[in-house]
Amino acid sequence: MLGRTLGLGLCLLVCSSCAIPTLVGYRASPDHPREDRRETLTLPGLKAPASVLFDDLGVPHIRAETDADLLHAVGYMHGRMRFFEMDMMRRLAEGRLAELVGDNPILDSTTVHLDVAMRGWDFGRLAEQDVA
Repeated sequence: MLGRTLGLGLCLLVCSSCAIPTLVGYRASPDHPREDRRETLTLPGLKAPASVLFDDLGVPHIRAETDADLLHAVGYMHGRMRFFEMDMMRRLAEGRLAELVGDNPILDSTTVHLDVAMRGWDFGRLAEQDVA
């Protein structure tokens, strides 16, 4: 029990120490797309039109007539705007980051050592259990 609590605390510390500087950096110099976002796309599977509007900070706001269409549009936007980030987070959680970036320094270790540690947590199996 103590090991699990200590591990969770360490994970939260690492995540917060990465998230805070990222948030401050983004607020100081946002990198969201600034081009004209008036394009029209046809997505197969929608029952009715859905719209995506971007606010001044580049945050998408999605409107749809049905829950299914809303979820479809959200999935599309994630795939379009955040696929690389989602893939990196999945690889990090599964202990497979070095497959993509090789054996590189990270924090005060390497990506291979981080992968070994993350595989010890077995988040991939836990995620599969949650899905089931």
